[in-house]
Amino acid sequence: FVELAYKLHQTHPNTYFLWLGGDLNSSMMLYLEAMVKNYQADNYIKFLGAMTDKYYDYFDTANAFILTSKQESFGIVTVEA
Repeated sequence: FVELAYKLHQTHPNTYFLWLGGDLNSSMMLYLEAMVKNYQADNYIKFLGAMTDKYYDYFDTANAFILTSKQESFGIVTVEA
């Protein structure tokens, strides 16, 4: 996700990326946050953590949706988006 966002931002500098879901204190999130800092991308990549129904508001305003899961080939979130 971070590498993809970084590469897309190079050609589309007005693009912002939000990661919805997950535990912000997990080892994976800490690793991703470190990657964001390494790429100096913290002004356009944000991790918002777990949500309830509020995430629908983000889907409504987004221009694109990316499912980066390696385990879920077609999850319900894809239909919701």
